[in-house]
Amino acid sequence: MAGLALTVSSPVTPEPWGAITIGQLTVTGTIVPVVLGPVIASGANTIAVPTGASGFVFTPPSTNTNDITLKGVTGDTGISLPKASFSVYMFDPANLPADIVITAAGTVGLSQIVFF
Repeated sequence: MAGLALTVSSPVTPEPWGAITIGQLTVTGTIVPVVLGPVIASGANTIAVPTGASGFVFTPPSTNTNDITLKGVTGDTGISLPKASFSVYMFDPANLPADIVITAAGTVGLSQIVFF
């Protein structure tokens, strides 16, 4: 299996307490041997989570303009995803999902999902 390393680090200056630093946050693991390139259609798209996955990276096409929402099940409010940029999500190891649902306001097109 291929290795995976995602690192996030940033200085932040919030109010009212002054400067703080976020990170370095690092996710390490192996890529589950499933990289999907699904066409995200208008409506609900149910995607099976492979065994051994602890999270995923979702990347829609950079030209997408349709709203995209990650849902636990069809019908819930969900979380809005960036229309044309990647998102990284971790699963709770004590409550791994069998599926994820990505709902789109219109056809998003060929996207990439890398489970890790």
